[in-house]
Amino acid sequence: MPANDSPQPVPEDLVSVREAAQAAGVTPAAVYTWIKRGQLATQSSSSGRRVSLAAVQALVPPPAPPAPADAVAIYEALRLTDVTRRHIETWVTQGRLPSWRGRYGLSWLVSSSVGES
Repeated sequence: MPANDSPQPVPEDLVSVREAAQAAGVTPAAVYTWIKRGQLATQSSSSGRRVSLAAVQALVPPPAPPAPADAVAIYEALRLTDVTRRHIETWVTQGRLPSWRGRYGLSWLVSSSVGES
Protein backbone atom coordinates (compact mmCIF):
# COMPACT_ATOMS: atom_id res chain seq x y z
CA MET A 1 0.00 0.00 0.00
CA PRO A 2 1.45 3.43 -0.96
CA ALA A 3 2.27 5.86 1.88
CA ASN A 4 -0.49 8.31 0.92
CA ASP A 5 -3.16 5.59 1.23
CA SER A 6 -2.51 4.94 4.91
CA PRO A 7 -5.62 5.18 7.09
CA GLN A 8 -6.13 8.39 9.06
CA PRO A 9 -5.97 8.11 12.84
CA VAL A 10 -9.38 7.99 14.51
CA PRO A 11 -9.94 10.76 17.09
CA GLU A 12 -10.54 9.49 20.61
CA ASP A 13 -13.27 12.03 21.42
CA LEU A 14 -15.90 10.83 18.94
CA VAL A 15 -19.49 11.60 19.93
CA SER A 16 -22.82 11.77 18.12
CA VAL A 17 -23.75 14.90 16.22
CA ARG A 18 -26.44 15.64 18.82
CA GLU A 19 -24.02 15.22 21.73
CA ALA A 20 -21.39 17.38 20.04
CA ALA A 21 -23.93 20.13 19.30
CA GLN A 22 -25.23 20.12 22.86
CA ALA A 23 -21.74 20.21 24.39
CA ALA A 24 -20.61 23.01 22.06
CA GLY A 25 -23.76 25.11 22.49
CA VAL A 26 -24.85 24.97 18.84
CA THR A 27 -27.68 23.27 16.99
CA PRO A 28 -27.29 19.88 15.32
CA ALA A 29 -28.14 21.71 12.07
CA ALA A 30 -24.97 23.81 12.49
CA VAL A 31 -22.89 20.65 12.90
CA TYR A 32 -24.48 19.08 9.80
CA THR A 33 -23.75 22.29 7.87
CA TRP A 34 -20.05 22.05 8.79
CA ILE A 35 -20.07 18.40 7.69
CA LYS A 36 -21.74 19.27 4.36
CA ARG A 37 -19.23 22.09 3.72
CA GLY A 38 -16.32 19.73 4.36
CA GLN A 39 -15.22 21.61 7.48
CA LEU A 40 -15.86 18.64 9.76
CA ALA A 41 -14.97 15.00 9.21
CA THR A 42 -17.24 12.18 10.32
CA GLN A 43 -16.76 8.57 11.25
CA SER A 44 -19.49 6.02 10.63
CA SER A 45 -20.57 3.78 13.44
CA SER A 46 -23.39 1.38 14.08
CA SER A 47 -25.24 4.19 15.87
CA GLY A 48 -24.78 6.77 13.10
CA ARG A 49 -22.33 9.55 12.33
CA ARG A 50 -19.74 10.43 14.95
CA VAL A 51 -17.67 13.61 15.06
CA SER A 52 -14.74 14.81 17.10
CA LEU A 53 -15.97 17.00 19.95
CA ALA A 54 -12.73 19.02 19.85
CA ALA A 55 -13.18 19.63 16.11
CA VAL A 56 -16.74 20.85 16.64
CA GLN A 57 -15.69 23.14 19.48
CA ALA A 58 -12.93 24.59 17.29
CA LEU A 59 -15.54 25.60 14.67
CA VAL A 60 -17.80 27.43 17.14
CA PRO A 61 -17.35 31.18 16.65
CA PRO A 62 -16.39 33.19 19.73
CA PRO A 63 -19.26 34.97 21.45
CA ALA A 64 -19.93 38.50 20.29
CA PRO A 65 -19.05 41.24 22.74
CA PRO A 66 -22.07 42.70 24.52
CA ALA A 67 -23.47 46.02 23.40
CA PRO A 68 -22.65 48.96 25.66
CA ALA A 69 -25.34 50.18 28.02
CA ASP A 70 -25.94 53.32 25.94
CA ALA A 71 -26.62 51.43 22.69
CA VAL A 72 -30.06 51.88 21.18
CA ALA A 73 -32.08 49.78 18.78
CA ILE A 74 -32.10 50.80 15.15
CA TYR A 75 -35.67 52.11 15.35
CA GLU A 76 -34.56 54.49 18.12
CA ALA A 77 -31.56 55.58 16.04
CA LEU A 78 -33.97 56.35 13.19
CA ARG A 79 -36.09 58.49 15.51
CA LEU A 80 -33.05 60.30 16.92
CA THR A 81 -31.53 61.12 13.54
CA ASP A 82 -34.53 61.47 11.22
CA VAL A 83 -32.65 59.52 8.53
CA THR A 84 -33.68 56.39 6.66
CA ARG A 85 -32.88 52.86 7.73
CA ARG A 86 -30.76 52.55 4.59
CA HIS A 87 -28.55 55.43 5.82
CA ILE A 88 -28.03 53.73 9.19
CA GLU A 89 -27.27 50.37 7.54
CA THR A 90 -24.82 52.04 5.13
CA TRP A 91 -23.02 53.77 7.98
CA VAL A 92 -22.81 50.46 9.86
CA THR A 93 -21.53 48.62 6.76
CA GLN A 94 -18.92 51.31 6.10
CA GLY A 95 -17.76 51.17 9.72
CA ARG A 96 -18.76 54.79 10.30
CA LEU A 97 -21.23 53.79 13.02
CA PRO A 98 -20.37 51.26 15.75
CA SER A 99 -22.93 48.48 15.95
CA TRP A 100 -23.73 45.25 17.77
CA ARG A 101 -26.13 42.46 16.97
CA GLY A 102 -29.24 42.61 19.10
CA ARG A 103 -30.53 39.77 21.19
CA TYR A 104 -31.24 36.73 19.00
CA GLY A 105 -29.49 38.45 16.09
CA LEU A 106 -32.71 40.02 14.83
CA SER A 107 -31.90 43.72 15.05
CA TRP A 108 -28.92 45.98 15.05
CA LEU A 109 -28.09 48.06 18.05
CA VAL A 110 -26.27 51.26 17.28
CA SER A 111 -24.32 53.56 19.53
CA SER A 112 -26.49 56.26 21.09
CA SER A 113 -23.97 58.81 19.81
CA VAL A 114 -25.71 58.55 16.43
CA GLY A 115 -28.03 61.39 17.41
CA GLU A 116 -25.26 63.71 18.56
CA SER A 117 -23.98 66.41 16.24
